[in-house]
Amino acid sequence: MKNYPMQYADREISVEDALEVLDEGEFITVATVDDDGMPYCVPLSYVVERGWGSVEGAGEGEEPVCRIYIHTTKNDGHKMADWRRDARVWGSVACEVEPCYEETFFATRFASAMVAGRIRHVESSLAVRKMLVALCMKYMPSEKHEIGGAIEREFDITDVWCIDVERIKGKAGRRKPKA
Repeated sequence: MKNYPMQYADREISVEDALEVLDEGEFITVATVDDDGMPYCVPLSYVVERGWGSVEGAGEGEEPVCRIYIHTTKNDGHKMADWRRDARVWGSVACEVEPCYEETFFATRFASAMVAGRIRHVESSLAVRKMLVALCMKYMPSEKHEIGGAIEREFDITDVWCIDVERIKGKAGRRKPKA
């Protein structure tokens, strides 16, 4: 995979900051290519699991930088057909997005992370349940008392997939300082 330099180098953020963007994001848009060579992307709910590899990025044969888990239905569709055929994917997350006007031009404040990796189906029932709990806690922590029942009701029709992140880059523009 070729490593292109960032067009505006002053907007590049550290790998650690890019990982924080992944942690803060609401959804990830995952892109792949279908069997006709047509790009295909879809926004998905996700949760990040960190603790593998170096924060500089994993090289060939190394552990991933992080893992991104997403849930889907068990019904095959466009994205899963692509994933089964070619596991290579790209993902993009943006947060802190806010239009702004600066002096004489319109702009956007933002922080983003782009990841490349390989996606795989999670087979272990225990791992699937663990990630479904993590997803529920990310998006609806106020309903944590309902998680077990919801997982039991939906378990047989729900799948979990994992992106083993091999590369991550981030960029940001006009971010407000963190308080």
